[in-house]
Amino acid sequence: MTESTVIVRTDASLTVGTGHVMRCLTLASALRKHGAAVSFICRDHDGHLCNLIEKRGFSVSRLPTPNAVADTRYKSSGLDRHVSSWREDATQTIAAIDALGLEPDWLIVDHYNVDEKWETVLRTSVDRIMVIDDLADRRHDCDLLLDQNLVGQISTRYVNKVPETCNVLLGPKYALLQPVYGEICERVPARSGSIQRILISVGGTDPDNLTGRILAACLCLDRPDIGVDVVLPTASPYAKKLREQAASLAHVHLHRNLPTLAPLMAQSDLAIGAAGATSWERLCLGLPALVVTVADHQRPIADEQQRRGLIRWLGHKDQVTESNVKQALEQLLLQGLDAAWSNRCRAMVDGLGVQRVCESLTGITETAEGSIRPTRSRSNQVRKRLLFTGGGGAGSEALYRFLSGRYDVHFADGDPEAKPHSVPSRSWHPIPLASVPTFVKELDRLCQALDVDLLVPGVDEELLSISQARNTMECEVLLPPTEFIEAHLDKLASQSLLRTFGLSTPETEPLRERQNVAFPCIVKPRRGRGSRDVAVVHSEQELQAHVLLSRRQPDDFIVQAFLQGQEYTVTVVADRTSDLGAIVPVKVTVKKGITLRAETDCDEEVIAACVKIHEAQPVAGCFNVQLVKTLEGVAKPFEINPRISTTTCLALAAGVNFVDVYLGEGKAMTSTTAGLLPFRDHLQLKRSWRNEFFI
Repeated sequence: MTESTVIVRTDASLTVGTGHVMRCLTLASALRKHGAAVSFICRDHDGHLCNLIEKRGFSVSRLPTPNAVADTRYKSSGLDRHVSSWREDATQTIAAIDALGLEPDWLIVDHYNVDEKWETVLRTSVDRIMVIDDLADRRHDCDLLLDQNLVGQISTRYVNKVPETCNVLLGPKYALLQPVYGEICERVPARSGSIQRILISVGGTDPDNLTGRILAACLCLDRPDIGVDVVLPTASPYAKKLREQAASLAHVHLHRNLPTLAPLMAQSDLAIGAAGATSWERLCLGLPALVVTVADHQRPIADEQQRRGLIRWLGHKDQVTESNVKQALEQLLLQGLDAAWSNRCRAMVDGLGVQRVCESLTGITETAEGSIRPTRSRSNQVRKRLLFTGGGGAGSEALYRFLSGRYDVHFADGDPEAKPHSVPSRSWHPIPLASVPTFVKELDRLCQALDVDLLVPGVDEELLSISQARNTMECEVLLPPTEFIEAHLDKLASQSLLRTFGLSTPETEPLRERQNVAFPCIVKPRRGRGSRDVAVVHSEQELQAHVLLSRRQPDDFIVQAFLQGQEYTVTVVADRTSDLGAIVPVKVTVKKGITLRAETDCDEEVIAACVKIHEAQPVAGCFNVQLVKTLEGVAKPFEINPRISTTTCLALAAGVNFVDVYLGEGKAMTSTTAGLLPFRDHLQLKRSWRNEFFI
């Protein structure tokens, strides 16, 4: 990549804190690894971090301390805003850029005192502008905007506040964390049970000595068996007082000027702090937290985190007393920590945000003149987040293996112990069973907490309730329409419908009305998944015995003609507009409840039968056709599953990415003459078991 030039305009001070500079340093370090030359422009406030920036190897152009009168509108937020200071700041920033003799490709602005007026003036001095914002309280003239916060209605936060051409990166998936968080998050176990170590960290400045208030509450517990790590704010005037407070206490450890909080967070069971930038660090490492907001703009952040069960918000700094903190701690010590809390946190932030932001800045093409231009396609910059239900299924391990390089892949299951070994804990989420009345509500809550782009249901019992609620969910759902699902979950109705399409199907009747289905035949539930209560019976006695042993009513069963021939399970995928994209027949060789041995087989009769089904019901999404190719060579569908199946992973392995096809990204691949994506023929699947032992 051609070296790009980046200027960062940001400040630190006793009032505004250190968070803006620290996250810009994280981004600058990552950009430097991508080959960018990065310089900073900072104002010389009390509490500036210019020396630290230079220590990290970046040049700093220092602007003089402003003389303007503070704007009291923002006093409660602790923001450094000054009446009419923007024009002076813009002029000085342009002069600093000119003095550097640079023509920046990017100007990155992380400053609450900057809006579109300032940015418009700077347009003449830079190629493109990126804004880092937390407030969404003003308009911006920028090409890229980042708001890494978790707040309600985040998707509409910047509507009419940025140009239509602006690329907007929203939510904690873009949190600017140091690389160490992404590196260690998988190795940090979920917190559960008793609390052994507490971390106190309220940010880079602490003018109200909130740190001392929290430490006093911890000491009032009289629990010397619980270790307490206290991070002294860099610019705190209370450092001496805090040292006196912790004197002679072996279980209290003071820390200052740490390059990262990651090691302390990794060894802690509980954190107590503010709702600033450390929120995303705590979430990444699955660290439960008691939170005190220290600025007004942190209130909606804390409110949303509490709503999603990620923190316990004690209140604002002027409301929270030593007694409030002590009471909250006593309650947690009594209850212990639930691992689900820690897992919810870890699912929210994966530590790869800075990488995603760098891709948006450095995902570039070079023009003939050699100038740098960012790509605009979101698909080239951001990995979509997928959530599969039925995560304990036989195909999940392979789904994760094949999809995690392209997507951020997560799984959910009603059995919290069903996690496949190769799926990381941070990507595994327990959900209620579909029979629980709150199932859809809890699943939707999980999708919001994870900021899921695409939900892929995989369990029959869940399909209707999810499909009926899809219009109220904030994520997209990869399912056929509700009418298709209803028709094919009922196996008797499904067979009748297929016959109206002109397809040859096995004779199928309700058990009580059996007339034409002779023995041997298949008996199976009219509704149900997999091979549960499915059997081949050879006589009336066997049929009645099967019904009796199943503990179901006879009306629950259908009987179906037993077909001699080769069984197939077929993945059928169409894009959002219902255009058929792929059909992958899989020849079943060993089946015991689920398919254990199989191979892809580009059989023309099988493909033609599935094309006919889709032509008759041209639906979007993914579904599975089970059929038998008889000894006479006729493909006879005997069941349709309106979802992905456990053998969909074989289609993936054979080169058909059903997610790409659905999203319309599979069209870029080479198609066959029939318009279907090609796949690797005769690719074999072999399933084996993994035994795990633990205490």
